Amino acid sequence: MTATSATSTTNQPISPTDDDLLAALRPLRAENPTLGLTKFHALLLKKHPDWAVSEKRFKKIVQQNALNSIKSAVEEQDDVAEGADAVYPTSRLSEGLDVSKWTNKVEVRYFGRKKGKGLVAKEKIEKGEYIWKEGVFVDSSKLICLLVLI
Repeated sequence: MTATSATSTTNQPISPTDDDLLAALRPLRAENPTLGLTKFHALLLKKHPDWAVSEKRFKKIVQQNALNSIKSAVEEQDDVAEGADAVYPTSRLSEGLDVSKWTNKVEVRYFGRKKGKGLVAKEKIEKGEYIWKEGVFVDSSKLICLLVLI
């Protein structure tokens, strides 16, 4: 192999390791928290023109490391700025809560003290499909009549 042919093979794009890719993505997301995934991917390739990173691989790495949303990058910066002294609202799961009484499509999950709790789909939920239906707790029409009488 001559020196010329060795140089031409090094000009081909390389596929970075997941660790190298992640090390490049974190500061880019912190600097550009408002970019969508397509523009974020384009920026990565612009900063590293010698890299070959498919859109599919890029999205996978971004989603696995919670860099896909604007909020996640901003929250990460806030966490570093606030340190361990950050105060969050209290949230916990109710021991006797059994959501399966109303539906088998969702489950209650606790995400940590910063995010709290929420409902997570256990199976596909079609658009417009009811998950559960609750009855009226307060009938405001009767309340208005009472206020008028007073």
